[in-house]
Amino acid sequence: MKHLLTAFFLCLVLMLCAEMEEEEEILYSNPLQSIEKLTISPDSSRKNWKPGIVTEENFKCIKIEPGGTFGVWVELPEGETILFSVRIKYQNVKRMDERKHWTGATFKAMLRIPGEETSWPGRVMVGSSEWKTVTFKINVPLGKGNARAWIRCALEGATGTAWYRDLSVKVLK
Repeated sequence: MKHLLTAFFLCLVLMLCAEMEEEEEILYSNPLQSIEKLTISPDSSRKNWKPGIVTEENFKCIKIEPGGTFGVWVELPEGETILFSVRIKYQNVKRMDERKHWTGATFKAMLRIPGEETSWPGRVMVGSSEWKTVTFKINVPLGKGNARAWIRCALEGATGTAWYRDLSVKVLK
């Protein structure tokens, strides 16, 4: 019986270890200590939005108001799994049109892979939340060449406020 329990425990540990992915290469990281490389702008509906870094709960972050957006281009190597990650806090985020499920406090990537249609993987949040990490993964296929992604954080088609920090893009192994 003791050997059976030991074997079961070892199988469980091996299964858990096999599911864990090890981060290998950082393609982009910005803890928002500076606006270096970021493109920050209002969308066409909110020309008076003022970009910049603010301090919220002792963290430097970018505060986004309705219509605000920021982003950065990142080159993605072919044949790899890519993890996109950001810390976000959002308050009273409500869609202006409930039928538009892609609107809210967004964390998306405009993905351009040679020979394929542009896609927009990512995450959308509504409501309110304290700081949390939001992630999504994509697989860049082999044989297509390197891809590019426009990482975009925005308060898109919604009211409320969102704060973003610790933006990163990593290759997973």
